[in-house]
Amino acid sequence: MTILPMEGTARRVLRALQQNEYVALVVDRPVPCTEGVPVTFFGRTTYVSGGPAALALKSGAALLPGYTWYGHHGWYGRFFPPIFPRAKSSEREGEIQRLTQAIYDALEVMVRAWPTQWYMFRPFWDATPAASPEQMP
Repeated sequence: MTILPMEGTARRVLRALQQNEYVALVVDRPVPCTEGVPVTFFGRTTYVSGGPAALALKSGAALLPGYTWYGHHGWYGRFFPPIFPRAKSSEREGEIQRLTQAIYDALEVMVRAWPTQWYMFRPFWDATPAASPEQMP
């Protein structure tokens, strides 16, 4: 396993994917709306990096949302079905948004199941009106 710093990793990650290696990325980091992809997460719009989706498009690699959490009897893990980029997509930005939304749809399932296992160290949504109670984690 190789751990890469956050800055300047795109080339190294792409190289690893081209060599058929696995790459794990932490994705739940909000970014300013001018830099991110809009996704709906718990009924509210937030902006996140489209980097994982862009790398999947460029390399042809599938995205495999996976999560670990500490439960009643130790550590658990779950992987969701792979999300395949549409190589022939003529709309690159739309495909990045589709892939990124799919990642966050899977994350929402996990946070709903184990809400105490997700802690955000910074505001994740901007100051828009709150979602209805049934949409909240």
